[in-house]
Amino acid sequence: MRFDLLEPLRLRNMGQDYNYTQPSSSEDSSLDITSLLQAEADIYADEAQSMHNISEPYHYPPQPEADDGIPKTCYCGADPVVAASYTSKDPGRRYFTCENADDGDCHIWK
Repeated sequence: MRFDLLEPLRLRNMGQDYNYTQPSSSEDSSLDITSLLQAEADIYADEAQSMHNISEPYHYPPQPEADDGIPKTCYCGADPVVAASYTSKDPGRRYFTCENADDGDCHIWK
């Protein structure tokens, strides 16, 4: 008996090992159209009430940097200075920093 002849028949019947029928409207007589409409009205009422609770978006204060990314002032209020890197990875690379960068507070380092 050759199995390759039976293969198309087996593939054609795949997924047909179950049976499903739609319930008829007469089977589900426990649902009442009035209760469904009331439930839908309650949902819409909840949505309408929740729309009034939407908060305004938070507006962050402007950052001390211009649109092009060049800082105008440091976070501490001092003027930025240009420094050069002395690391072996980026020797001579220029970056913006602050004269107060060593005091432990938040300063620009860009």
